[in-house]
Amino acid sequence: MKIKAILLSVISFFGLQVCNAQSEEVRIRQEYNGQGWTNVFRIRTVQDALQLRQEQVYSEWNGISGLFVDVSRERYFYGTQNRLAELRFEDWSITNTSWDPTSRRRYTYLPNGTSLTDTLETWLSGLWLPNQTTSYVYSNGRIDSAMIYSLQPGFPPRPAYLTTFTYTTQGRVLTSSSYLSINNTWLPERRSRYTYTSGGLEDSVLLEVGIGANWEPFLLTRKHYRTNGDLDTSWVEQFTASGWRSLNRTLYLYQPQDNYNYLQIISLWDTLENSWSNYRRDTLYMVVAGGIGVAQETTPTMFPNPSRDFVRIVGLNAPATVEVFSIEGIRLHTCRLEDGGWLDVRHLPRGLVYLRWQGQQGKGVAQRLLLVD
Repeated sequence: MKIKAILLSVISFFGLQVCNAQSEEVRIRQEYNGQGWTNVFRIRTVQDALQLRQEQVYSEWNGISGLFVDVSRERYFYGTQNRLAELRFEDWSITNTSWDPTSRRRYTYLPNGTSLTDTLETWLSGLWLPNQTTSYVYSNGRIDSAMIYSLQPGFPPRPAYLTTFTYTTQGRVLTSSSYLSINNTWLPERRSRYTYTSGGLEDSVLLEVGIGANWEPFLLTRKHYRTNGDLDTSWVEQFTASGWRSLNRTLYLYQPQDNYNYLQIISLWDTLENSWSNYRRDTLYMVVAGGIGVAQETTPTMFPNPSRDFVRIVGLNAPATVEVFSIEGIRLHTCRLEDGGWLDVRHLPRGLVYLRWQGQQGKGVAQRLLLVD
């Protein structure tokens, strides 16, 4: 009840109404077998804004029974200040017919709500044993670096993995570089280099891998957008001795008027046929009263949630001003979006934030968004 009261007080501070107090998203992955699509797995995400509860269940398809069988789940626990305190991973035990813990991540924060540490612990013989911890350093309100330390009983924390970031003058991520500690020497492991369109959308990502002390090109992702800003197609090319060659292509379809909100189709390049062949597809459904479907037009929809990089908002009174706040009410980001547009959240601190915008009826709307690594 105390957590619920805190959330309600934050909502009161913003002067907003909460839509979708409880919502559920279902993502189904299918693979193409040459004749048609077959189910592979399902991910169900259930959120309850008023109870500050979230659970994500991963299920695999059983072709014999024709049912999805639960395999693992993630449970999100929030502290008294409405911040993500713990993310717990559990596997379904057929023997015990119960969920058994395997590992968890525990989070601490700076006073302004940005992430300070992220500690990974494993469950062994009834005890949580620290495995590694990540410490974040900020500069000008943006993440400057993230250091992962290896934790072993009886030994001081040992630096194991370092990621550094650089930004454009507009505050967009320019490079993300990761290094491994080998014999007390930092060696390059992987680096992502970003370019953007004139409108600020991500245009390409060059992934480089560390070879000795040097960076070598590995994968290149290029993106194409519709006139309204929706991501339409992305291509991935792999660097080989003979140069760049096509690897896969992803088509993004948005059909809020049908029985799904979002469909992602991935094709592989067939070098023998010299054409694209279907590989797999992901379909995202929004569950509402009466079964799977889309949210009512008056209820803006935000997905995916949790998110790592981009969030799509459907149901805006377009064009609309979208604001991102920390749980203390500090404004972290402001931008203008068209209905169905994508919000870039890669530069924002990980953890729980609030998004505020104007719905189609002109009312202020606030929804929770969990940013994860």
